[in-house]
Amino acid sequence: MSNPANFVNIKIWDKLAHFLEYTPIGFLLFGFINSFIKQKRFLFVSVFISLILLGLFDEFHQSFIPRRDSSLWDVMADTLGGLTGMIAGYLFKKKTSRTDSTL
Repeated sequence: MSNPANFVNIKIWDKLAHFLEYTPIGFLLFGFINSFIKQKRFLFVSVFISLILLGLFDEFHQSFIPRRDSSLWDVMADTLGGLTGMIAGYLFKKKTSRTDSTL
C-alpha cells in the first residue's frame, strides 16, 4: 500500500508546477494584450479570460495524451499563476512608465 502522504506531496508539487509555469505566461500575455488594449478594466478581463481559456485548452489537449490526465484543479492553478504574472506585469509597467516619464 502506498503512503498517502506521498500522494498529497505529488499533487501539491504538481499544482505548484502549474502555478509557476503560468506565472511568466501571465506576465507576457499582459504585455502583449496591453499593446492593443489600453482601458485598464477591459485589459484585465481580457487577460483573465485568455488565461482561463489557455488553461482549459491545455488540459483538454492533455486528456488525449497517454498516461496523462486533465483536471479543473490544474486549470485553477494555471489561472492563479497567470494572474500572479499579470499583476507582476501591471506593476512592472506602472514602475517603468513612471520612470520613463521623468526622463
